[in-house]
Amino acid sequence: GSIELSTGDSVKTGEGGKAKIAFFDTQEIVLDENTEITINEGFIDEYQPLLSKVKLNLSEGQIWTRLLELLHPDAEFEVEAEDVVATVRGTSFNMSAVKGEVKIAVFENIVQVTPKDKPNEKYTLEVDDVIEYKKEAETKDRFILRKINDKEKESDWVKDNIKQNDE
Repeated sequence: GSIELSTGDSVKTGEGGKAKIAFFDTQEIVLDENTEITINEGFIDEYQPLLSKVKLNLSEGQIWTRLLELLHPDAEFEVEAEDVVATVRGTSFNMSAVKGEVKIAVFENIVQVTPKDKPNEKYTLEVDDVIEYKKEAETKDRFILRKINDKEKESDWVKDNIKQNDE
């Protein structure tokens, strides 16, 4: 069944559970098991239906985000985890937060990643790019940029989500 969510609501999946959240018909996220997100903002302008703002906080676990192109220049879709914000303009990407480590992998288009404490320090990720953030690392080692590896691409989670993208 489906339930309606509002700003401030949290969704948590348990062992073996998954959930899908749709925002305004054009954006959806899939929660893997043992995942918790909070909706910090979910807004759509009724006079400009393409102007939506979605802000999520991923506190634990893994999500797959699938967006149609954000057609309004002021539309926003952001996911925050630990001290990192991922800003999206229409794409598919995977994001996980586990024990202070955040990993973002891009499968379509571009994702911009910004440390919350240094908004000018932006990382732009393209297809097949991964960024890893380790909260406990030395400052210079906090962010590691690399390519997606075959093991990550071949995981059931990624393959299932890509298949759903194509559908």
